[in-house]
Amino acid sequence: MTLSKTTLPKLLTPLLLLSAVACYEKDDTGDTADSTVDTGTPAAVDLSSLDREIGCSDLYMSRYASDGSLLLEASTTSEGLTETAFNASDKTATLSVNLATESTGQVQLHQGVDLHLYPCDDVIEETEEITHTWTATSGTLEFTVVSDGTSSGPEYPGEATVTLTGVVVTDADGASLSIPDSTWTGSVGWLPG
Repeated sequence: MTLSKTTLPKLLTPLLLLSAVACYEKDDTGDTADSTVDTGTPAAVDLSSLDREIGCSDLYMSRYASDGSLLLEASTTSEGLTETAFNASDKTATLSVNLATESTGQVQLHQGVDLHLYPCDDVIEETEEITHTWTATSGTLEFTVVSDGTSSGPEYPGEATVTLTGVVVTDADGASLSIPDSTWTGSVGWLPG
């Protein structure tokens, strides 16, 4: 059988339609819903379960629940803070971000499964799953980096302290949570992997 430019689309159309239908599932109401979208209500959020901390890169910090159900991330797109600290006479650099008006920093709260495997790792485990996300809409994020005075190419290791003040996070449905004012410290300036 020889396939022409007009025959091939005719043969593939039923397959494409089948593929499109396979991406949807029916919910209890009979409506179709994208199976990759979280349509459920998140479980109760226990922020006191955030009992582990980690940091890496330039600059990422997180707190997470040891059972992997909750992850609070603080990061900046303002590269070079660890290098700035390395080059400063007092080996310190600070960045403060107004989360309502500035885009150089971000705070997100994620709920899911095995989220303790996610931070500072360049290998995605198959068991990790984010089921709900809230993103900061107000408050202040502050990073203070103290360099350890060493450098090895692109890495400028040190300790970073992140401080969250008055942070409110909001999900895609408009539901908001207040994050208690908090401070934590972790190693940064090293590249994960």
